[in-house]
Amino acid sequence: MAYDTVASATAPNSDAAASQIARRLDIEVLGLLHHAAGGHAHRRGQALQEHLDLIPNDLPGMLLTYDYWQEPSRPLRQYLWAYVQEDQQRGRTLIEVLGPQRVKRIMRYLAEDYWVRYLGWPDLVSWREGDSGPEGVAFIEVKSSNDKLSDDQRSWIEGNHKHLQLPFRLAKVNRAQRLDPKPAPVN
Repeated sequence: MAYDTVASATAPNSDAAASQIARRLDIEVLGLLHHAAGGHAHRRGQALQEHLDLIPNDLPGMLLTYDYWQEPSRPLRQYLWAYVQEDQQRGRTLIEVLGPQRVKRIMRYLAEDYWVRYLGWPDLVSWREGDSGPEGVAFIEVKSSNDKLSDDQRSWIEGNHKHLQLPFRLAKVNRAQRLDPKPAPVN
């Protein structure tokens, strides 16, 4: 769903005439000055918002859009190691569980600084099926009794608190008893 926004950030301009004009020194210099003045970030932010506004706010519409973009997004998904059928089904399930508004918040959060914000996400997404759909959604980070949060996980927790406000839990797992490494004798 965000393929064209993500890909356009690095894709070469396919319009030959525009490419020739962009090569002219005066246009390049003006572009660099505009970029340095913060105009580029503002334009990218506007383009991202316009793209997100095109994505439907209703669940059936968002799922239809998700399905539509599977094939065009294949190169990006292969690059991100998210291209097998199970990955596609997981994405569909997350849209159904989280709903369009949360999904759009997550898409914006990731698109604003992907190479920093894709790290540190929790291990699990938990929910229960209620009468009217998924309820009690929580993002859960699982840690053993001697495990600590990484810097990326701490950054995700902070970013979630400031921007996403997704329900988050930290689960500490302790072993109740030590398992005997020797198998029991068979009689």
